[in-house]
Amino acid sequence: MADLLTIQTEVTQPIGIGLTRRQLLLLNFIRQFMLNHGVGPTFVEMKDALGLKSNAPVAGILKKLEERGKIRRIPAHARAIELI
Repeated sequence: MADLLTIQTEVTQPIGIGLTRRQLLLLNFIRQFMLNHGVGPTFVEMKDALGLKSNAPVAGILKKLEERGKIRRIPAHARAIELI
C-alpha cells in the first residue's frame, strides 16, 4: 500500500492524503485503466476491480472522489471521468 501513497500529482501533493483505502484503490484503478485503454472504466469494471458485489458502493466512492477534487464526472455520459 505504501507504493500507492507515493504517487505524486503535478503539484507534488501525495494523491492519497485524505482518502480512504477504497477511494485510493479506485482512483489508482481509474488512472491505470485510462492509461491502458484511453477511456474511463465502466461501473461494472470498477466494481469488479474492487471486489464488490454491487455498483452502489462504486457510486458512493466516485461521489467522494469528486467532492475531494480528485476526479470530475460528466453527467449522462458513459465512461466520462476526468482525473484532476
